[in-house]
Amino acid sequence: MNYHLATKHFDVSDHLRKHMDRQFGKVKFMDLVQETEVILSVEKTRQLCEISVKGDGFHHLIKGETHDMYQSVDLVMGKVEIQLKKQKEAYKKTRSQQKRHRIIQELPKLEEDKG
Repeated sequence: MNYHLATKHFDVSDHLRKHMDRQFGKVKFMDLVQETEVILSVEKTRQLCEISVKGDGFHHLIKGETHDMYQSVDLVMGKVEIQLKKQKEAYKKTRSQQKRHRIIQELPKLEEDKG
């Protein structure tokens, strides 16, 4: 999964970048996402991670903060997976409702053809 990475007030180590790559590889439902932006920042003792995921018909901004950047990334990636799962379920629900609506609209046409 490709993502854009921006940092504020610190430089990303190779180990942190590899950790993020592994985390993105574990996340399910990433096939829904078209664009991902990650912002990592440090403010005094707070380690902040923000991830913006955009897809067809949705945009989620997920934030998390802890005292360790690795934990912040893990926390936000868990939230991303939950949001994408909800998005997938909503998409399935919408599709099934559209399908049901189409079938109901076709029923009168079928009855007219028989009569």
